Amino acid sequence: MRTIRYSLFFAVVLAAILVATRAWSQDGLGERIGQTIDKAAEQVRQEAGELAEDLRAGFAKAKNAVDRMSLEARVYARLHWDKALGDAELSVDIEDGAVVVDGVVSSDEARVKAGRLAEDTVGVARVVNRLKVATPAQR
Repeated sequence: MRTIRYSLFFAVVLAAILVATRAWSQDGLGERIGQTIDKAAEQVRQEAGELAEDLRAGFAKAKNAVDRMSLEARVYARLHWDKALGDAELSVDIEDGAVVVDGVVSSDEARVKAGRLAEDTVGVARVVNRLKVATPAQR
């Protein structure tokens, strides 16, 4: 996307130079050059504003991705290193701002503990506990 914007920017500058060169060969040289420069400057300002907005949006998206990964990692680490959950098959994801804990645990107590650990993790606002308790055949 940036390549397209840079290409467009350089095309506008080149067009301004070509128009200015053409204007030099006609009457009213100074006025036409001034108008051409004003048009080119306005186009550059507009493109710079759009580019700045794209950069802000890209930064916000990257920051959100890093925050999300960090939160997933914190919750996963708390669950993974807890002795009561050591044999559990767990996954942690973020959906619509909530931490989703999914997988299979050995007991209802382990399910409840995993939910509490996730809730007590710094940065977690809401937890969706989708953990299932293993049946005797699954253990």
